[in-house]
Amino acid sequence: MGRPSKFSQALAEKICARIADRESLRSICRDEDTPAKSTVLSWLVDEDKAAFRARYALAREIMADSFVDEMVEIADGGPGRIPQLPDRHARCRLRPRIYRQRLLDRDQAPRHHPRNHRLQRQ
Repeated sequence: MGRPSKFSQALAEKICARIADRESLRSICRDEDTPAKSTVLSWLVDEDKAAFRARYALAREIMADSFVDEMVEIADGGPGRIPQLPDRHARCRLRPRIYRQRLLDRDQAPRHHPRNHRLQRQ
């Protein structure tokens, strides 16, 4: 049958829900029942689809918040635990994981990190 290319509210809701669940747009658009990434990106710049653009932005915010939550859990040693880092080596092992989460957060929520984001709308 082919990939859907026509905008529908149901499809837009599905895409935004999956993004809010921390799935990348690239991954979502690999599925046969979703449109190509270029199609979704064209919907985002379409002036007639401002509601979708707002919902997509909200989904991205939710995604970024969940990355921050995960970063805090990593730093704390897990959900609800006080950090138990007995030595310098244990702390060093956590640094790459925390750094990765910080990068993901910066990339997913550029408005929270405007100096680090290359393209800003005027």
